Amino acid sequence: MLDFDPNELPVQRELDDAHERGFRRFLSMIGHKSQIQSHRDRASRALIDLRTRLNEDTGPDYGDPYIAAAYLVRYHLSHCALAYWSFNRLFCCVDIPKVLYLCDVGAGTYASRVGLELALVKQIGDYRKFPEVYFDAIEPSDVMAMAGECFWEAFSEVCNLNLYFSFRIHRECSFTMENFPAEAMRVVSAFHLSLPYNSDLSILPFMYRYGKSKGISPSQQSLRSALNLVKPNAGIFTCHTNKQSSLRDAVDGFSHWDGKAKSYSIPNNGNGVDSRSRFYTDCAETFGFTVPEEEHSPVRTWSRHRFSPPQGILLLHTAPSQEELLRREQERVAVKERRRERERQNRFEAEKRARRQQAEREERERQQRIEAERLEAQRTEAKHRRQEEVRKRQEALARLWDSLCVGQSLEGVVVGVTGFGAFVRVVESIDGLVHISELSNGWVNQVTDIVSVGQSVKVRVLSVNAEKGRLSLSIKAALADPWEEIKSISLLNSRRIGKVQRIEDNKRLVVDIGDNLQGRIHISQLGNWEIGSFHPGDELLVEVLRIDHVNRLIWLRAAEQWSA
Repeated sequence: MLDFDPNELPVQRELDDAHERGFRRFLSMIGHKSQIQSHRDRASRALIDLRTRLNEDTGPDYGDPYIAAAYLVRYHLSHCALAYWSFNRLFCCVDIPKVLYLCDVGAGTYASRVGLELALVKQIGDYRKFPEVYFDAIEPSDVMAMAGECFWEAFSEVCNLNLYFSFRIHRECSFTMENFPAEAMRVVSAFHLSLPYNSDLSILPFMYRYGKSKGISPSQQSLRSALNLVKPNAGIFTCHTNKQSSLRDAVDGFSHWDGKAKSYSIPNNGNGVDSRSRFYTDCAETFGFTVPEEEHSPVRTWSRHRFSPPQGILLLHTAPSQEELLRREQERVAVKERRRERERQNRFEAEKRARRQQAEREERERQQRIEAERLEAQRTEAKHRRQEEVRKRQEALARLWDSLCVGQSLEGVVVGVTGFGAFVRVVESIDGLVHISELSNGWVNQVTDIVSVGQSVKVRVLSVNAEKGRLSLSIKAALADPWEEIKSISLLNSRRIGKVQRIEDNKRLVVDIGDNLQGRIHISQLGNWEIGSFHPGDELLVEVLRIDHVNRLIWLRAAEQWSA
């Protein structure tokens, strides 16, 4: 399997199910209670710290059970998938032996074991043909080993695989090597070993046996120790790009290698692959592994993606025998000849296909030209029709504007009301503005007190500006002048019920006395009342004292009694 597609990961749904089961078991073993707020806070903080400290010098504290649980949520399945792809890549370069020994270094919670099992299923399929597999895992802490065991038990139950692995877990370099046959393949794997680790943990077991060298990072020292102990003939190592040089130094410095390590790109579409399990959006949050909204988006990707490989490289290094190299060279020559023949046949078919496609393309282009000409003629005709319709509408509108001379009285309908006036439609498509000051002879508090939308009104034209499309109208001018009717009304010394409209300069009340007339009461004519005791809308009994026809003012006084 040279190309990796996470969607084709074997037993992917079963892996999701096993991961959820293992996660539940591990949380139960460490005593996590999702209903306790302090536990939920600690779980959420661990998820953030795991991502943050991987980029710091100290590294995550893998001895913390919540950090281990956060690792299960955020990285574990991605490491399983990466290990599966890596072993497939190795088996495409080196034949699967009869005896296979693997020493896995670093925090993986058995992810390499899962990847190897799935790769063997992919390459061989029949369990009866599996090689003898001896597996030594170097885990950084008891907590990580416990988390891996929970997942492995769930994986065995869900996938129902017949596992013929001799598996051992170590947290220090005291294990003994088996006496393997000469043809046995010995592999050292280290996934993300180049990341920094907390020096307070026993994560670097080889250092306690071989000691720490000056100028060498702890991760390099542990890997070199593993290579010297196992003396492998194949290795798989991954790292982030900023750690590439240091990892290459540790790998290429091993004298058993023949040549330099080969780099392979890790497939990554940048967004990861959506999980097919509800575990990452439901179960994990149920157990309190949530990230606060104020945190940056990179640490929240765990809830959306199952596999998101790191930025980095795969360093695959082997030291095959001379017989194996000769066999591969012969196979490469045969493959090269077959490729040449296939390329010649492909060129012939491509030329034949190109001629056919050229003829089809020319026919399509001819039909497209005919269709384009037809559509262009239709568009031209439609454009002419639209232009003629616009011209006719403009001429009709101009005639309507010409029919409007200042002073004309018209019937109209109120089509809009604003705070400064009302719009009245007098003829088709022509609206005029009646300013609030032209609504009534009396004082107007609000336009809606006088007119409303849909109301028919009589108006008089005040001004016409056809060029700007503006028409000024007046309802007040179309009404009869109330002062012309005062002469026929016995108004002087009469009493009426008036309604207060406003107070002028704290000296006069302006009162509506009906018949579209307003009067004013001076403060001296209020009697026993104070001017501050009146408000707009109050009613009172008034008596007409004097009528000023020159200034069109009616002077009132407040009557003591409420009887006319």
